[in-house]
Amino acid sequence: MDHQLKLYKKAAKIAEIGLWELDLPSQKLTWDLVTKQIFGVNEFHQPDLNEAMSYRIESPGLNRVEQLLQELTSDKETLSSEYKIKTTTGIIKWIESHTQAEFTNGICYKLVGTVQDITEQKELIESLRINQDKFHQAFDFAPIGMALVSPKGKWIKVNKSLCELLGYSEKELLRRSFQKLTHPEDLNLDLEYLQKVIQKKMSSYSMEKRYIHKTKEIVWVQLNVSLVWKDETPLYFVSQIKNITDRKQAEQEQKKTMLIINDQNNRLVNFAHIVSHNLRSHSSNFQMMLKLLAESSNEEEKKEIITLLLQNADHLSETIDNLDEVVKIQLNSHQQKKALNLEQEIKKVLLSIKAIAEEQKSSFSLDVHPDLFVFCNPAYLDSILLNILTNAIKYRSPNRTPEIRIKVYSDQSETVLEIADNGIGIDLKRHKHDLFGMYKTFHQNKDARGIGLFITKNQVEAQGGRIDVESQVDNGTTFRVYFPETDN
Repeated sequence: MDHQLKLYKKAAKIAEIGLWELDLPSQKLTWDLVTKQIFGVNEFHQPDLNEAMSYRIESPGLNRVEQLLQELTSDKETLSSEYKIKTTTGIIKWIESHTQAEFTNGICYKLVGTVQDITEQKELIESLRINQDKFHQAFDFAPIGMALVSPKGKWIKVNKSLCELLGYSEKELLRRSFQKLTHPEDLNLDLEYLQKVIQKKMSSYSMEKRYIHKTKEIVWVQLNVSLVWKDETPLYFVSQIKNITDRKQAEQEQKKTMLIINDQNNRLVNFAHIVSHNLRSHSSNFQMMLKLLAESSNEEEKKEIITLLLQNADHLSETIDNLDEVVKIQLNSHQQKKALNLEQEIKKVLLSIKAIAEEQKSSFSLDVHPDLFVFCNPAYLDSILLNILTNAIKYRSPNRTPEIRIKVYSDQSETVLEIADNGIGIDLKRHKHDLFGMYKTFHQNKDARGIGLFITKNQVEAQGGRIDVESQVDNGTTFRVYFPETDN
């Protein structure tokens, strides 16, 4: 019996249900911690019967105890009631109370009961009564799924269309939260949007997401959500849920078909751009070093420039070999990848652009583990590094010397290459959607051709990776390239 009582008290605490008892001979009233929290008193407070009755807004006085005794003695069943209280802190609450009498030799000696704060439910019910007829028609007979959801994520009301969409009866849905039925990969974004609406950072939101049907099948929906307020208190979310599963499946099939059709053409176009872009970068570096050689009168300086020319020639030869390898790759169904040491590859590219960098007084910092490898096509990695690093120099700020920070780190199942500069930056509000487009330029640089970032994005994605960018005008740009840590 003691064990069962302990379990009940623990369950009541979890459910936020307060327990109380009144010893009739001594008139001693005992509240548990949850009851004290509901009435707004501290855990050490010892209430008496007069005080307990005084919290009720429509105070029934002590006669209520005698009335309870008569009712409980005659029925010997639990009595339930709902009433409003005003806590010690002045907060108005709705309370649901259940009371039962305990008898010895036919004489009632104790009253025991529970109290629960039902303010939220009462306010929701009250708000739902507003324009109930109109709302009922619009809600219940809507051709798309409709739901009212509490700020904690519980379904309050659902319509027939939503039940049919998810495969549950109304009772089954109301016992579940939307979180339980949302695909795990979509849940965080959905909850993030909900919090922004509650915090009034957004008035509403729309998103495509996946629900899990009762049969465990995936249901794609277009979700539109707004929040109903009462004064400054969020009451419930209104969700409109449209089934777009057929559309998403058609899109996926279309994407697969287009990938198959365009694969060979994309490889050929990408290769042509790699050739022209990479050789142009090397050509510019050669021109710069030859110009420095012609203008130099210092023999030691000339020797250093000649050494750089030879090294750059070797790197150009290696680049041509890699491009030749790309031709062979295009003939195969899968592009060949190699395990490449990132530190060595980065240093190799920095050496090839040393003359351009020194002319602009550019400085580089490198933070990469010497044993870190990525699986990548050598020509693609060379092109990716070369394009981002030369852009960092090309689009430098006229007000400061270029500082370029290169960092490599692991993030879950990806290796991240981060290249940040302090250049003129990009206005992403205007150009974000065109940033990686072909022939798109964003500055007045006369040498800009709008090919580099397009090539880079295609090369990264060809290796199973992705690329993103952060930038502010006159505050530099940061590119992050994400490579899979394993060769897929």
